[in-house]
Formats: sequence, structure tokens, C-alpha cells
Amino acid sequence: MPAQIVTQVMVNEAAETLASTGEEPTIRTVQARLGVGSYTTIKNYLEVWKQQQRAVPPAIVVPETIAAQGAEFTRSLWGAAAALAEAQTQRVRAEAQAAAGAAQAALADAEQTIARMEGDVEAQAQQLAEQAQALAQLRSELAQAHTETQAAEVRAAAGERQVGELRGELAEARAQALAYAEQAGELAALRRQVEQQATLIERMGRGAGG
Repeated sequence: MPAQIVTQVMVNEAAETLASTGEEPTIRTVQARLGVGSYTTIKNYLEVWKQQQRAVPPAIVVPETIAAQGAEFTRSLWGAAAALAEAQTQRVRAEAQAAAGAAQAALADAEQTIARMEGDVEAQAQQLAEQAQALAQLRSELAQAHTETQAAEVRAAAGERQVGELRGELAEARAQALAYAEQAGELAALRRQVEQQATLIERMGRGAGG
């Protein structure tokens, strides 16, 4: 779902609602009331709203009733009052401008701090993402190594079984070879005995003929 776009109208309505309830419209309060919008966007729109709300100080006008009387005392008194009011207005305006300048400087510092913190958060998020990716890669490699180890163990077990079978077959072959050797020895002895008897018979036959 696409994110909702904050407009000047939305910020104006939120600021006016906050002001009507006695709460100062600030970037944080407007953002909290809207529930959406970035710090920079709300700041820009709120500055426009504040500029629209700044009313030009009304000019001090002598009432017609006093002007009609034409009394010098009244004019002097009104002029003194107007001068005092103007002086107070100038003083309040100067104090307000000084306070606004200090607030603007503090706001600039806060914006720099927020920007730096946002940069740190983005860098940390990137670092965490890279670490998570590396961890996933290590887990994948570990799983692959575990699979290969299991396969090697299976092959080793099969090899051990084959070695056992070959050892059994070798022992059986050795036993058969020994049996064949014994039989061959017996046959050789029997052959020698037969040859000896044949030689003896042949000799006996020659002796009898002579």
C-alpha cells in the first residue's frame, strides 16, 4: 500500500486544531497528530502556516472623538501613550526576534543532530544488513558442510563394511589356499610313494629275470 502524502492543507488543519485546543503547533505535535509525514516535509509546511498566521501589528489610530475635541492635552497624552506603546511594541518585537533567532539556531542545531543521527541509523542498519547476510552465508556453508560430513560418514561406513567383507573373503581365500597346499602336499607324498613302489617292483622284476 503506498504511503500517504502529506500536504499543506493537512498540516494547516492539524496546526489550527492544535492551536484551538491551546497546544502549540510544533513539528512533533503536528507529526503526532497526522501520524504520517517526514520531519523535513512537516517543517516546511508548518513554516508556511506560521508565516500566514503572523499578523501585521495594527497601526495606532487616534479615536475620532478625541481628535474632534482638539485638546492639546489630549493629543499630548495620546502621543505619549502611543510613543510608550510603540516603544513597548518595539521592545517586545526585538525580544521576540531575538528569541526567534535563538530558537532558529537551536532548531538548526537540532536538525543537524537529527540528520547526523539518521545517518548513523542508516549506517548501522546497513552494517546490520551486511552482518545478517554474512551470517546467513555462514549458516548456508555450515549446513552444506554438515551435509557433506554426513555423506562422508556414510561413505566411510560403507568403506568399512567393504573392508570387513574383503578381509573375510581374504581370510577365506587364505584358508582355501592352505587347504589346497595341504592337499597338494599329500598328493606329492602319495605320488612319491607310488613312484617308489613302482621302482621297487621294477627292480624286483629285473632280479627275478636274471
